Amino acid sequence: MEEMPDETLSLLSESQPDFLEAFNTLMNRLKKNSEPLSIQCLPVFLQDNQAFQQAEQLLSSANVALKRDSDRLWSETGSEAGVLPLILSLCIHGLALLCKGQK
Repeated sequence: MEEMPDETLSLLSESQPDFLEAFNTLMNRLKKNSEPLSIQCLPVFLQDNQAFQQAEQLLSSANVALKRDSDRLWSETGSEAGVLPLILSLCIHGLALLCKGQK
C-alpha cells in the first residue's frame, strides 16, 4: 500500500466496510469483462450516487476513469497508470477480506 498516492490512501482510510466490499465486487467484474458491464451489474451499495462518486474518486486516484452512460459501465486506464490499478485492486481485495473477517 506504500506505493499508493496519498490521495488514494486518504480515500481508503475513509471507506466503510460496505463500500470496500461493493467496490471489490465491482473491480472483479470490471477485470473479468473486456466489454462494458450492464449498469444493472453495479453492486447495490454503489447505486447510491455518493458511493458511486467515491468509487470514481478512488479509481481516478490510480489513473483509472470509471465511465457510465444510461445502461453501461466501464473503466478506462490512463496511459501513465503503471501498476497503480493492480496495487489498488490488491489493496481493495485485502481490505474487503479483512472487513468480512471482522463480521
